[in-house]
Amino acid sequence: MGEIADLIHDQTQSARSYCLLTALATVAVATRRSARLRMAHGDVWPNLYAALLGASSVHHKSTVMGQGRDLLYRAQLADLLIPANPTSEGLLNRLSSKPSGVIFKDEIGTLFGSHQVKYLAMLKQDLMALYDCRAYGRELARGEVRVDEPFLTIFGTTTPKKFFDTVSHSDWHDGFLVRWLIALPDSPPDLDAIPGMMDKDLDARHWSLAMRLGALSRRNATDMAFDDGAFNVWEAWRKRRLRKAYEAGDDLGLYLSERYATYALKIAILLAVAGDSTTITLANMQTAITLAEHFETCLLTLREARQDYGVSGSKMQRVFAQIRDNGPDVTTANVYRFSHLPKAEVEPVLDKLLEIGAVIEKKSAKGGGKVYSATTDRLPIKVW
Repeated sequence: MGEIADLIHDQTQSARSYCLLTALATVAVATRRSARLRMAHGDVWPNLYAALLGASSVHHKSTVMGQGRDLLYRAQLADLLIPANPTSEGLLNRLSSKPSGVIFKDEIGTLFGSHQVKYLAMLKQDLMALYDCRAYGRELARGEVRVDEPFLTIFGTTTPKKFFDTVSHSDWHDGFLVRWLIALPDSPPDLDAIPGMMDKDLDARHWSLAMRLGALSRRNATDMAFDDGAFNVWEAWRKRRLRKAYEAGDDLGLYLSERYATYALKIAILLAVAGDSTTITLANMQTAITLAEHFETCLLTLREARQDYGVSGSKMQRVFAQIRDNGPDVTTANVYRFSHLPKAEVEPVLDKLLEIGAVIEKKSAKGGGKVYSATTDRLPIKVW
């Protein structure tokens, strides 16, 4: 895994966090559902939902992601690639015949915003169900489609603006975003870096790693085991975080504690398998916990930034007034229309109003869409 990250960094001079996440995702794809950790609460498989987030052009996000995709091509694993813009029906049909696969997506923001597109309305629900690699089926227009042994990895890139414009308030609280590892740049972009040439040594490193990925894809299915107190370290870390979130009444913290505890297990599996082992050592687990905490910090950083993105006092007052004066149960479409603001500007304001409890959100009794009602007569006059 470290060799893959080193190779990508040497070629792109990009952020180390990007290279590490790309290495994790590349190895995850190559395992083809061959490594399983049997826990009492259910089996854990090392598939990932991952994204690189940063400013356009300067951080080379797509270039970094492309390095992982190129390694899979060289390893003759192109059959695992799923089209980058799947519909819900198309994805389930593909996985029903070939249950292992990966989606590489240059702009993952369109997937985060799929709830806004009518024919993609069920895609997020499907992805949440497929994440745990359990058998899944759904009734479609042409009959029922079942995926008995799904193993789906998603890897994409996006910018902060696209992320904030497409992620909804419910994504933070319904379990969708906590299923993602998102890497933020951990260093400024190297604007003076000079693109290098592919030479024999670099090409040889590519082929060596590709051959090892190919061998990994052909390994026999095995159940992983813990060694050297690794389970005890993980369980103590998990319980400490859960207790802290519970005592603070932090619902999102509880979500994050559980999901990132699972991600620590997923990463520990990948570290063991990449080292040609079926045993998760104490060192594997400690490294996995460190990485899980790093990616959790990235997500929390985004949440804090989201609270202030595009939100001003005047917009808060305007949107709130329209919900209060035209309510109760103002539809989303009418919030946009009455506020006379673009949809992309209204959504973060709605998120903030929901967060502070100034409005409540529920499903419409008529069409199943969202409606909003005010819970108070006025907002404090201040900058939020």
